[in-house]
Order: sequence, then structure tokens, then C-alpha cells
Amino acid sequence: MLSQLTLRFPKQMIERLKNRAATENTSVNTLAGRLVEAGLQEEGAGEEYLRLITDPDEALRRLYRQLVLGQAFGATAPSRDTLRFLLELAHQACGSHGRHQIVSRIRLDVLLNITGELLAWQVENDRPVDSHYLNGTFGLAGDDPQAAFARFRSTLTPAVTQDYAEFLLRPLAGRAFDLNTFPDEVLAAVFTLPRLKSLFPLCMFTRDWSPDERRQFMAQVRPVVPEFRETFTAGSLQFEIHIRGQLPGEVSGSTYEIPRLFMVVSGQNFVIPFGLAHFCELLRSLAVHHHYPEVVSPGWQGRNVSLLPAATRQGGIIIGLDALRLTLTDAEFTGLAAAMVTWSEQPEPAAALESLRCIYGDL
Repeated sequence: MLSQLTLRFPKQMIERLKNRAATENTSVNTLAGRLVEAGLQEEGAGEEYLRLITDPDEALRRLYRQLVLGQAFGATAPSRDTLRFLLELAHQACGSHGRHQIVSRIRLDVLLNITGELLAWQVENDRPVDSHYLNGTFGLAGDDPQAAFARFRSTLTPAVTQDYAEFLLRPLAGRAFDLNTFPDEVLAAVFTLPRLKSLFPLCMFTRDWSPDERRQFMAQVRPVVPEFRETFTAGSLQFEIHIRGQLPGEVSGSTYEIPRLFMVVSGQNFVIPFGLAHFCELLRSLAVHHHYPEVVSPGWQGRNVSLLPAATRQGGIIIGLDALRLTLTDAEFTGLAAAMVTWSEQPEPAAALESLRCIYGDL
């Protein structure tokens, strides 16, 4: 017998219910009933998780010291509540600050690797699999979920935007995998320190810290980011990248300079500075064009950056940075992408850029 009960939920929770119901091709009522029934049979949320979500900014400050700086001070491996907190923030990042930026394939692959390894352990140990959610997201048809998931991964485009990444991460963040059912040694092998560190920029991307809050945080932890300057030329345009950090030989106890990145774009009649957010979004877009030129065609538009076809007889590409439009020939654009991406992937610049991403956040 059915009876009616009216409940009020936070708006974000309602959106998550709707998203999952659409993924599973079921009604919100049916899904909510099934989740409530499953929840009544499980233990309640741990006290640590409640503390983490109550003050996520302070939680991230502590985790930055532990995961990024390696200041563990005898702390044990991250708890299940901490892992759950980090996965939820990584998922939220894909819905923050727009929906159309390209997400780093490296970070997305880390999250999909985690998904695949948790699924593999469930299958190999005859544990229940949340087939509703996983089938709706990844199309795991048939009797071999692992093989179906591998086939899905092999067909995934390298150019994944925020909206699709958010869809792919729903099972991982939406409790399709109950971490309480996994042994400690399995979680330790899946959630390694390098993986958690690579996810940290996604978590920081969700936080709207004021400049003063971020400066105070960096003054406390004093991350060491080396100084870099590099200039890239494309026709008559110049892109000067300046990472303001610690100079070689500089004493760590001296006056601390807050690390920042400036991208100064100049031409014959203009000079316009941009910050880390514009540079990172441009770099992610150029990386896809450089490594997979057949995937993204001109006409794509993100949050701060756009790549549009030039309306000229000779062709070419227009790079949009906010309201600024920069017209390049195909050869100039290809050369700029190759030079900037190759530089950013060299060990020392890559380490400096990753340090900045862990401070300011990035997709």
C-alpha cells in the first residue's frame, strides 16, 4: 500500500536526484524510494564527513598540506569520509564556472581509472554492482561489465567538456560504490597519493576564495614555485608567460612573494594582460589541438577562450580571449599550439604550473 509524504531537500540534492533518474531512465519517485530504502540499511554519515562538508575550506587547507606538500605529520592514509569528500568536490568542479570548458584528460582519466578499478574489484569478488547507474552512464550491457567499461573508455573523445565530464563522474560521486564495503588495502591501491594530488586542482576549482583569503592561505603554507619567463611568437603576436615565484638561489626565509602567473598578449598596437584562468583554459584547448588535431574543429567556445574559423579566403583561426580577437593563419596557430604545449610539458615548467593549479584550482 502506498501513502504520501512531502519532504523538502536542498536544491543541489534535488538536482542530483534528477540527474541520476535521467541517467537510469527512471522516475525521481522510484529512484528516491530505492535510495531511501538502501540508506536505511546502511550506517549514517560519519562524524568526519559531516565536519568536512561543514567547513570545506578549512578541510582543503589541511588536505593541501597533507596531499600536496606532504606534511603528513604521522597522519594515516585518507579515510573513507575524506575520499568521499574529495570525489564529490571533483565532481562539483565540472559544474563550476560554466559548462563548456575542456576538462584535462589526465585528471578525467584518473577518475575513470578509479571507477574502473572499483568496478573490477566488485565483479571479481562477486559483490553487488549498481547496474542501474553504471549501465545508464557507460552503457555496460552484457554479462561482462569490465569489458564493456573498457570498450567505452576506448571510444571516449579526448575533448571532453565540463557537462559531459559531470555526467561521467556521477556514479563515482553519487555513491554507486559504497567505500565502506572495500577493504583498506584495496582503497590504498586505488586511491594512491599521486592520484589524489592530481585531483586536488579540481577540488580547489570549486572554492570561491577572495584574493585576501587566498593570500593568507599561501602566506601560511608558503608553497615554493620557481620563477619562469617564456615568450611565444605567432606572426605579429607575442604571448609572454611570467610565473612569479622564487628565483634560483633565493633564501626561503626571505620576504615571501605570492606565486602568480601572468600571460601578456601583445601585438602591433595593443598590450593586454591575462591571468592563470585564461592561460590554463587556453592551454587545455591548445593541448587537444596539438595532440589530437582531428578531434576539435574551429567553432568551439569555452568560458574565457574561444577558437573560431577566420572568415577569410586564406582560412585561419581566431583565438578569442574574452572580447579580444586574435587572427592567426593555420600555420601560425599550429606552431603556437606546438610550442606552448611542448614547453608546458617539460618537467620544470610542468611542476611549476601544477603547483599553481593546486593553489588556484583548474579543470
